[in-house]
Amino acid sequence: CNYTAQMNGTSAAAPMVSGVAALMLEANPKLTYRDVKYILATTARQIHPDQPDVRHPDDGGQVLVPGWTKNAAGHAFSNWYGFGLVDATAAVTKAADFKTLPPLVDSGWKKTTPDDSVDIGGKSAPARIAIDLKEAAERIESVQ
Repeated sequence: CNYTAQMNGTSAAAPMVSGVAALMLEANPKLTYRDVKYILATTARQIHPDQPDVRHPDDGGQVLVPGWTKNAAGHAFSNWYGFGLVDATAAVTKAADFKTLPPLVDSGWKKTTPDDSVDIGGKSAPARIAIDLKEAAERIESVQ
């Protein structure tokens, strides 16, 4: 039953992670989608911990894809493995008595579309939003 030769990657991972999420919700039906994402990320097991950086062979060894790095919240993350291997036992155990995350706070930033523009010196320029990443990095949960 060597199914991984024909079905692998996200095609195989999505139904498995969905099943773990269902078990988490069975253990604690009050979980929100944010709670599920948080629990999965914080209980995942790092795999291939010595994953090397992928470097450009001709461009002075510039890093194209970093190995494991820590995000602003201090969690190890890989572009290849995300937060790592889903640990169903750890996730369901943590979900059982998990207190829901506090609600999101809307930043109040102006929503723009590609057609929005501002007048700068008589010329139209695309609208932009400036974010102080140093201050906001610990609080940003998502950006669209």
